[in-house]
Amino acid sequence: IILGGEIDFINITKTKSGKTVGSEMAFVTLCDSTGSIDSVIFFPEKYKQYKNILFPGNVIIVKGNRSKNGDSLVVENAYVAKS
Repeated sequence: IILGGEIDFINITKTKSGKTVGSEMAFVTLCDSTGSIDSVIFFPEKYKQYKNILFPGNVIIVKGNRSKNGDSLVVENAYVAKS
């Protein structure tokens, strides 16, 4: 799945379980002229890799897969959209 949009909101939290307990991760809301998606997930490894481009107002493109339960996008790659 590939999506692009402007970061509307970012929620940074710390993991409570798994192999990276206490590491930061992010839940991002992306929006464009057609709507928004509020379940774009950057797990700790990807958050650490891409945190420098994750701020409100930045336009990004993300590539990832649906989560196991199918209601979120788990990010594998992220890019700054060039105008």
